Amino acid sequence: MDPRDGSPRTRATSVALHLAAACGLGLLVWLLFGRTAFVNYDSAWSLDWMRELVAGGSRPDLGRVFSPTPHPLSDLFSAILVPFSDGGGPAVGRGAETALVVSALFWLGALGVVTFRIATAWFGVWAGVVATVLVLTREPVLSYGLRTYLDLPYAVFLLLALLAETRRPRGGARTVAWITLAGLLRPEAWLLAAAYVAYLAIWQIRAAGAAEETTDGPAGTVAGGDEPARTIATGARPTTPATTPATADGSPRRERSGNRSRSGDSQSGPGGRLQVWAGRLEIRPLLPLIALALIAPLGWIVEGLVLAGDPLQALTGTQQNAADLDRVTGVGSAITVMPRRLGEIVREPVLLAAFGGVLLSLAFLRRRAVLGVAAAIAAGVAFFVLAAAGLPLLTRYLVFPATLLIVFAAAGLLGWRHLPAGHAWVRRWQAFAVVSLLAFVVFLPSQVHRLDRLQSALALQQRVIGDLRTVTGDVVRPALQTAACGRGGAPYAAVIGGVPADQAERVATWLNADVALPNHRAVPQVLLWLGRDDVGGGAAPPAVSGLQPALLRGATPDPGISLLPSSAKVARGFILDKADGAAGLPTPPPGSVRAGTLGTWSVYTSRADCAEELATRLAR
Repeated sequence: MDPRDGSPRTRATSVALHLAAACGLGLLVWLLFGRTAFVNYDSAWSLDWMRELVAGGSRPDLGRVFSPTPHPLSDLFSAILVPFSDGGGPAVGRGAETALVVSALFWLGALGVVTFRIATAWFGVWAGVVATVLVLTREPVLSYGLRTYLDLPYAVFLLLALLAETRRPRGGARTVAWITLAGLLRPEAWLLAAAYVAYLAIWQIRAAGAAEETTDGPAGTVAGGDEPARTIATGARPTTPATTPATADGSPRRERSGNRSRSGDSQSGPGGRLQVWAGRLEIRPLLPLIALALIAPLGWIVEGLVLAGDPLQALTGTQQNAADLDRVTGVGSAITVMPRRLGEIVREPVLLAAFGGVLLSLAFLRRRAVLGVAAAIAAGVAFFVLAAAGLPLLTRYLVFPATLLIVFAAAGLLGWRHLPAGHAWVRRWQAFAVVSLLAFVVFLPSQVHRLDRLQSALALQQRVIGDLRTVTGDVVRPALQTAACGRGGAPYAAVIGGVPADQAERVATWLNADVALPNHRAVPQVLLWLGRDDVGGGAAPPAVSGLQPALLRGATPDPGISLLPSSAKVARGFILDKADGAAGLPTPPPGSVRAGTLGTWSVYTSRADCAEELATRLAR
């Protein structure tokens, strides 16, 4: 069922069916993967920031060590969830976490649905089925989806833009709208939007030139001579004037004539050609598309001003994080990192099938393949621009081009079905498909092992996070409200040796945190679960820090309560980055005593009366 066809009711039914399919597919993956899904570090910080901004009325502290990058669209969704982030004890914020997990499962299912639609539109239904199975069995895709990363909705929006362009070439506003939504999640989409608008401008110039060459009237006029501009402005299906022969894809064909256009194509030199092209370009119909595309970068600028008073906070903060976490970046690194990261997502058999699928489809099914190849190239260029800007080169940034590779892998397996009967390359393409299929069979055990290993790792992390939520809500939060464990309003140290004055307050807060964790990984979750209300007995909400921040050099922390993993296995499964240091069992701060253990977490404090209070609550 095509949403473009039929009555509004038919279109609404089609949209509803696709949304239901996305929900059902995401639910199925969740069930098959052991009902494992939880909120990741970045998403938890987004919930904290928006609660502090919307409910607390103050700017969040984006200068914390290892603070992630804000993203306008995901932060807007977190702002909507503020009512669920600010109540519902004993562990506050469980409703917001549940909403994020449900939305993540939807986006995981949506990735499968849109991949099916794209592959079906380009290479047929069976290619769509194969592409869907492949994309939803890639280990990184499942990992990002089940941990609520925003890279999946980013890929979905861009795939929807490709689907809109496939259905209605040079559709304009609809395609740019999807890219703009993606641009509110990741900045690479800004470049894709610019490339698309540039493509429309080039097409407009070429179409105007073709019309001029076939006209018998005054220069630049033809029946329907404003068709290129009208098409771009309205998104209507382009039509070709009757006097203009058309190519196979419906675009005007230039006549091979010895007479040049009266507009001045006869002018020699690059300068003359540029003048001719500028004369053919109608900028007015492109202005609404440019304005629509600019919404995304403006959204990032506005969010930077609102959250930090700095329009470039997202750029500078991400660059600082890349340095703090020792992330790989730079154009030189991107040359080797990009193919390796793509291989990590799709694995060897998909790379083989995609390589053949791209070459064969470009050779024999060019109209079906050219849009996907162009999009993959544009995405690769955007990745290199990220590297040039000093931003980290993470695997999850490549989910979109990896999905396109998967679609072409399906073409490598089944594209021969679209060749005419008796075509000389049918047998050769089939032979390549058999070789690719054998590669899938050979690598199947290792792929199963990867998925099993991922399921075990995520199950452990979900258990650790669940235990931490319980100990925070049932033990730590009520204990901090007592005289035994509360700070009682004691001020933090004002001066700390060896620390710059502008960082002294932050360092003092870290040293005297109400709750200390082994590293920074669970800090945003614990902040969420403790809530905004003062539960530490002082003048400010409770402070939570990791025991291994890069900001300090040899300082000794004295937190009120320390929560540490109960075993080395739990510690290894809960280390986020190599910047955390050794992945062994962290040691409690000097002078601390263990009050008890709940599940995978042990509770420590340096105060005897607080240890007794904690032990009592742990025993309940």
